[in-house]
Amino acid sequence: MGGDAWTHTGPYQRDLAAAFRQEQAEELARDDHGFEGRSVEQLWHDPQWQEYISGGSGGTDRAAHLE
Repeated sequence: MGGDAWTHTGPYQRDLAAAFRQEQAEELARDDHGFEGRSVEQLWHDPQWQEYISGGSGGTDRAAHLE
């Protein structure tokens, strides 16, 4: 995104941490990736979610092929 395009992305929030949490919640509402009914905070304590976001076995397999 160049120039002043960032100003056209929506309302500005002074509290960036709150804006980030809000965007996480909205993205999770759009697509829960098969982990329905849980908040972002709850997901971070779920070992299956941690494996999913870190690439799972597919990511590990791909990394092994690069060595």
